[in-house]
This record gives sequence, C-alpha cells and structure tokens, in this order.
Amino acid sequence: MTLYPFRFQFAGRPPGATSPFLLQSGTKGSGIFDDFLNILLFVPFGFALGGLLQSSRRPRAQKLLFALMAGALFSYGMEFLQNYVPSRDSGWHDVFTNSAGALAGFLLWVCMGELVARRLALAELHMKNLLARRRMLWLIPLYYLLWLGASVPLQMQSRLTNWDSDCILTVGNRAGGRLSSAWKGEIYSIVFWDRALPEKVANEISAGKAGSATGNSPAPVAAYDFSAPPPVPDERRSLPDLVWNSGDQGIAAKGFVLDGKTWLDSASPVEGLVKNFQATNQFSLYVECASSEIDGDDKQIVSISRKSGIFDLDMRQDGPDLGFWFRNPLSTRRYLLAEVISNVFLSHRKHGILFTYDGANLVLFMDGQRNSHRYSLGPGPALARVIRHVKASELEGCGYVYYAMVFFPGGLLLGLAVRNARSKLLPLAGALACGLAIPPAALEFILIHVSGRAFVLGNVILASCIGLGGFLWISVSGES
Repeated sequence: MTLYPFRFQFAGRPPGATSPFLLQSGTKGSGIFDDFLNILLFVPFGFALGGLLQSSRRPRAQKLLFALMAGALFSYGMEFLQNYVPSRDSGWHDVFTNSAGALAGFLLWVCMGELVARRLALAELHMKNLLARRRMLWLIPLYYLLWLGASVPLQMQSRLTNWDSDCILTVGNRAGGRLSSAWKGEIYSIVFWDRALPEKVANEISAGKAGSATGNSPAPVAAYDFSAPPPVPDERRSLPDLVWNSGDQGIAAKGFVLDGKTWLDSASPVEGLVKNFQATNQFSLYVECASSEIDGDDKQIVSISRKSGIFDLDMRQDGPDLGFWFRNPLSTRRYLLAEVISNVFLSHRKHGILFTYDGANLVLFMDGQRNSHRYSLGPGPALARVIRHVKASELEGCGYVYYAMVFFPGGLLLGLAVRNARSKLLPLAGALACGLAIPPAALEFILIHVSGRAFVLGNVILASCIGLGGFLWISVSGES
C-alpha cells in the first residue's frame, strides 16, 4: 500500500532533498486522520514483534526498544523507496507516526496479546473443523460463487447505461453556453469511434500521422475537420453539423480560433452517437487542438451535454491541466472521478489528444505517447464507493484491494481444507492447482463478459498469487 502504484523511477536524484537518504521533509501535508492511519498501519507489525519476542529472556524495556527501532527502520525503508515513486511523497513525519504505531502494537501485545492469540487459534480450530472433507466440497465453491455473483452488479457500474441521448455536442463550451466556461484556443479536428482503439493505432493517430485518424484506423462513427468555413459537417454523415453559437457579447470568431466568446454547437442532439457508445460500452475520442491561455479553470474544450447541466462527456482545460470525465454509475459526482493530467497546456503548441475506453479502462494517448496514468473501473471501486467517495487516483488501488478481499480468504480456506485432506499427493496437488487457478480465471471471464474489455492475463496471475499467499500463510502458521 505504501509503495502503490509500484512505478519506480530510479534515474536521477529525487526532487526536494540534497540526498535521497534525507527524504523529502516538508513536501507532504498531514492531518490528524492521516496520522491515525499511519499509526494504525504499523500496529499489526508491533503486535507481531511482541509475539515473536515473547520467548526471549531479555528485559521488557529492551524488547520495547527493539520494536520501536524495527518499526522505525522498516518505515524509513519504505519512505526511502517512495522517493522514487513520482506520485508519492516521503517524509520524516511518516517515519515518526509509523514508529509510534509499532510501539503501540507492541504494548497491545503486552496487555492482551496472549488472550488474542488464544482466541485466534480457537477460531482457526473451529474453521478447520468446519472444513471437514465433505463440507469443503461445497463450502469453498460457495464462497467463490458468492463473490463472483457480487462482481457482476459491481462491474455493471462501469457501463455507459446512464448517458442522456438528448445531449448536444459542443466545441469550446458546454451546452447552453457560459462565458465563464468558454475555452480559448484553436481546434483542428475531432473524431469519434464507438470502440476502443489498439495501442499501436492510437499512438499513430495521436502523433498526427497523415490519414491515421480517418483512413488507416478503424472506421470512425463521426469526424469533423475544421479546415472549411462553418457550418462544419460530419464527414461520416452520422451527426448533425456544427454551427456557431455566440456568447453574450455576440463576437464572431475568425476562422476556428475560439476567442472565449464564441463556440460551436451541434444543430440537434447527438442521439445516434450516444446509442452507439451504449451498445458497445466503448468509445474513443481524438481531439487536435492548441490552447491560447492557461489562466482560469473549468474551460470546456469538447462536451456532450444538455443545457440543464447534465454531462455525458467532458474534455476540459483547468489552468495548465487537461481534464476528462464521462458519465457512468460510478461517476455521479463529476469531478471526483475526473482524470486529470498535469501541465499539458503549459506551452501553446498543438497537441493530438486521444482518449479510449474499453468498457473498464480509460487510456490517454498524446502526441504519439501513451500516458502512464491508469483509470480502471471495476468491482473494487464500486464496492469502495459504498463506504466513501472514490477519487480517480485511487481506482487502481481499489482494484488491488478487491482482489485481496476475494482471494486471500479463499487461499486461507483452501489451506485449512488441505490440512483435513487424506488423499494421495497427485490428487491433492490437482485440487490445490484448481483452487488457485479456476476462481481467478472465472472472475476474469465474468468481468470481460460484463464490461466488454479484453482479457488481461496479469489479473489472473495477481489473483492466483494472492490466493497462494493466503494458502501459504495459513499453512506455515499451523500444523502440517
């Protein structure tokens, strides 16, 4: 959790410190809740150390000091590695709070550790008795079936089911037109697909290679070329023309340089485009544009929206940053799940920007390069949203937590069941392999069926490894 999202950049010196060993004190804000979480994170670590040191004859004060130092060194090691994860901040404050958590955990063991250990051992014994040879044949499959069944409605929340077909396409503003949200810049082309694009094709299109967007790529459902005077027709003849819609001051733009007072609206709702996206549960949007200023927030570059304020899709500029949002049951509050890419518009040069959504994952390609940001919708974020508001930066982590919730306990159950098995080695190995491989593969195929995305072998491997971790943990902690 502390090293998430596990993308290390070891080249160069980390910013904010003369030496990485000094961490980056002062670059990270904190609060009472953050301090509480940092302390809570290391309580199990200190509690476990208390159990390991129980048999030692050293004075309790030395054991306490050892737990404190071990917590501090472990925390410092993680904070040091965070220096090389660009999206994380390291600092001495976390070392102090983590160390306090290790100390609190050790004291918790001193006060009630043996009682807790006995209760846990008793619970493990009851679970082992519950998983008798006959019961385990249906209890473990039932456990996984419940999770697989719950994953279907959770993954359904990534679908484009709540798009509004009465929305219009607006370039340079939102429907209804507000001068406060009008964008300033040049627009060159806009292309829509009702499917996700392969990475190679998306790179070529965003690089602006001649003919890629409408020629060599999969056939788009709509394409607007802003090289001719308005009204601007859809080259695919599936969407209405784009016409000028002046703001309150009624100043017409010259050519297709949007001056923040004029914009373009589709002559009627883009109902066909919305229905195509809903039918495939996928879409891709390519926009070639150049911003003329970086002042001001929430300036709509392209939007599919209604005058009432309902948005289906929104690509915008927030100062120097690029933002993108699209409607689904998970993103009912628009900016909590908006993808934001920093400092895209610091220069006023032209950019080829392509967003593609495969039913579960939104990916950005810009100027011929795939962006490293990951925007993944699945059962994990949907379940987390029941408890709290989820941010875009937390989506991938919620997915990891969901896999841990499903497969680590499954591995525990499998380990307890294996203890009770009285079979030969080969059948036992086969049962173990099936228990660690079939449920992850079944979950992957269910999520594929619901979302329409491609098969990801890494998800199956991750789930299998988590299940194996649970199996090994319960196996080494008890009798063989």
